[in-house]
Amino acid sequence: MSPMLPALLLGVLLASQEAQPSPPPPTRGTAILRGQITDADTGVPIPRAVITARLFTRDSAQIAIQNVADVEGRFELLNLAAGGYQVSATAGEHRASHVREPFPAAHPSGAIESVMLSDGEVRSNINIALRRSLAISGRVVDEFGDPLVGITMRVSAALGRPYASQRSRTTDDRGMFRVFGLASGRYVVCAQIYQHHPSRNTTIAIADRFVSTCYPSALDETEGQVVTVSGSDVEGIEIRMRRRRLLSISGIALDSTGVVAQSAAITFHRFERTGGSSGTTNSSDGQFRFTGLVPGDYAVEASLGGVTTAGAPSAAVKERGYAPVTLAEDHVTDLVVSMRPPANLQGRLVFEDGPPPSDSVGALTVTAWPETGRFHTPIRPARVENDLSFTLNGLSGRLRLSVPSLPRGWVLKSIRYKGIDITETATEFVTDPGQQVEIVLTTRLAIVSGSVTDDTGGPAAGACVLLLSTVPTQPVSGVYGRTPMAVVTRDGRFTLPGVAAGDYLLVTLPCPQYEALRQRGAKTDTLAKHAERVMLVENDRLTMNLRVVTLPDVR
Repeated sequence: MSPMLPALLLGVLLASQEAQPSPPPPTRGTAILRGQITDADTGVPIPRAVITARLFTRDSAQIAIQNVADVEGRFELLNLAAGGYQVSATAGEHRASHVREPFPAAHPSGAIESVMLSDGEVRSNINIALRRSLAISGRVVDEFGDPLVGITMRVSAALGRPYASQRSRTTDDRGMFRVFGLASGRYVVCAQIYQHHPSRNTTIAIADRFVSTCYPSALDETEGQVVTVSGSDVEGIEIRMRRRRLLSISGIALDSTGVVAQSAAITFHRFERTGGSSGTTNSSDGQFRFTGLVPGDYAVEASLGGVTTAGAPSAAVKERGYAPVTLAEDHVTDLVVSMRPPANLQGRLVFEDGPPPSDSVGALTVTAWPETGRFHTPIRPARVENDLSFTLNGLSGRLRLSVPSLPRGWVLKSIRYKGIDITETATEFVTDPGQQVEIVLTTRLAIVSGSVTDDTGGPAAGACVLLLSTVPTQPVSGVYGRTPMAVVTRDGRFTLPGVAAGDYLLVTLPCPQYEALRQRGAKTDTLAKHAERVMLVENDRLTMNLRVVTLPDVR
C-alpha cells in the first residue's frame, strides 16, 4: 500500500449565537480505521477518494478527521480517540462522479449508524462502495413558454431523506438547469421563488407573481409529478411556473406591561418541508408588516434589548414573544405578539434505579424545543452538573424538554413541573427557584419484539416498526424527533428499543413511507386507524405478530 497522507484534523464548532473560542484539538487516541473505497458497479478502486470520520463531543463540537486514499482506494485514519464516529466517503476533491456514502450503509429509514471505537481498537473492514452520480436537467418557462433566468431549482427525494442545499442549481439565460450528484431514486423537482418583503411604511401592490412550482406545474410539492432516475441521467423535463396572489402579515408587538413595544426587532419564520425561511425588520413603534408571502405556516417573533439569531438567544434580549400564524386565502392583519422576559428554569435529573454510570453525567444535557416542533430562536442546551442539577436560560413561549443523549440502558420516564407530568406537553415556564423541574430516568424498560409479514404472508424485510405516542397532535417522528423504531430483518423479525412503561400505538410501514410522513410533519392521528394500541408495563417483554401497512396516498 502506498504511504498514507497525513490525516487532517479539523475542529468545527457547530452553530453558536455568541462568539466563543474554537474548541481545543481532540485528544489523540490509539484507535485506527482502515479500509478501501471502490466503485459500486465495477468494484474498481477509486484513487484519491476522501474518507471522513466525524466525532461529536459533549460540547456539541464536531471534530472532522479526513484522509485521502491512495491509488488503490485504500485509506487509514490513525490516532483516533475513543467514541462514536459517523464515517463517509466521497470520490474526492472537485469530483462529482459518485455519491457520498456512509459506513455502514444507511438503513431504509435513512438513519446513519455510528462506528464505535474503543481505545486501541483497530477496524480494518471499513470498505465503502460508492454509487455513480446521476443528474436531472431541463428548463423553466413562464405561462407563455418563455425561459426564466435565475430560478433556484431544488431536488428532493420523493421517498426518503431530502437532499441538502448543494443539490440545488439556478437556471441560466435559456431557462436551463442541471442538478447533479443524485443517486438512483424517485425525486420531486421544484423551481423555488423567494418573495419575502419586510415592509412597514411603504405600500407594495399585492398582485399575482411567480411562486414556487414543482414539475410539471404544481403549486404543492405533494402534487408534483415524480421523476425517476435509474441508471442514467434524466433530461428534458420542463417546469411551467405558476402565479398566484401574494399575501401579508401585519400587526403590533406589545411588551410585558401590555404597552406598544418601542424599538422591537420583529422576525417572521416560514415553515417548509425541507427547511424554512425568514425575514427581519426593526420597528420603532411596535408595528410590523411582512408582504409578498405565499400561503403556508408562519410564526412572528418579537424581541427587545438585543437581536436574536440562530444558535441561542442573545443575553442582551430582555423580552421576547412568539405567535404562530397560518396564511390561507387572505391577509392576516392585527396580529398581536405579546412579549415577556425570558425565563430561567432550574431542575434536576433523578436516576430512579440508583446512581448513574460514573462517566455519563458530564456528557448529559437538557434541551428545550418549541411547541410546534419547528424553528424559532433555539435555546442553548443546559449541561447537567455533577450534582445532577441544570439551568436552562432564555426560555420563552411554550416548550418541550428532552435529554437527547441518555446513558446506555436508561430511558426517560417522566418530566414533572409544578406537580404535573409534562413529558408530552409543551409548557410555558417562569423564573421561580421554588418551581424546579424534575426529570426522571429509569432502567425499567419495556421491550416489544416479534414478526412482521406482508400481504403475501411472507416476511416484510426492510419495513419499519414504529412505537408512537397516543397523543393525536404529536408528530410521528416523536416528541423529541426520536421515535422508537426497528427495521424488520430478512427473516421478518424485529426488536424495538426499550421504552418506559406507558400507552403506545404500534404500527409497521415501508420505511420510505415513514420518512415521507416524518418530513411532512404528519401527526400521530394520521396513523391511529392503522395502528394497534398496546399498554406496556415496567420490565415487560411483549411479543407481537404484525402485518405491514402500505398507505396508498403517501409516495
